[in-house]
Amino acid sequence: RDYDRYDNYDSAYFYDELEPYGLWVTFRPYGYVWVPRYVGYNWRPYAQGHWAWTDHGWTWVSLERWGWIAFHYGRWGWDGRLGWYWVPDIVWGPAWVAWRWGDAHIGWAPLPPGSHFQHGRGFDRRNWDIPGRHWNFIPGRYFLDRSLDRYVLPSERNVTIINFTQYDVNINVRGDRVFNDGVDIERVGRLTNRVVDKYSLKEGSRQDPDRVEGRDVVIYKPNVVVNEAARPKKVLGRDKAAEQLDSERSGRIYRQTPV
Repeated sequence: RDYDRYDNYDSAYFYDELEPYGLWVTFRPYGYVWVPRYVGYNWRPYAQGHWAWTDHGWTWVSLERWGWIAFHYGRWGWDGRLGWYWVPDIVWGPAWVAWRWGDAHIGWAPLPPGSHFQHGRGFDRRNWDIPGRHWNFIPGRYFLDRSLDRYVLPSERNVTIINFTQYDVNINVRGDRVFNDGVDIERVGRLTNRVVDKYSLKEGSRQDPDRVEGRDVVIYKPNVVVNEAARPKKVLGRDKAAEQLDSERSGRIYRQTPV
């Protein structure tokens, strides 16, 4: 399909764009979900990249080629056999995460499937039961670093850190934009001992990776509409997908199941 001919894309666009980087799997009750391949040991969503404070609030700048889709649209869930899987959605946001922060640490976790956000209304709820292992916690002083995966703490420490942090989702609607207030920038300034720079969000061109250019954060964010009839070109069942993932060098069989 020649997507450059259109201003608006439908669900098939995500199916085609993500296919080279993972597997599309039939998974109840969500229909088609996407599982990334070759992501390495102990991979977690929203870990390979960094945060930038923009005119949309805290915005995730992904280092992964497919990050402009999977970290700005949709939700992430965990399955014991598939590992992390992505559930498509059409609403763009700077980052679909919940937050935790305290005197020493800042953490974030992907919002789970079923956390529906509607333009003009926001979320129908604000408190989800997010498993302890799903959080990315770092020492707060590193929050503005450009390579946060170097500082993400072992998930075994999460249960303890959770007890010393407060929780908030803090994603709001302002005008026609989704705004991720996240952790207060004054707290970030104190923990990092740095001034929190503000960037402008700039529309990128097709398939460009997320990036910072001067005072701009450049992210491709096309408008997408639902097409109920669309389906991925190749779809696997859960068991077949799990067998294929486990047979790869980057297989998930060694991964500890989050609790």
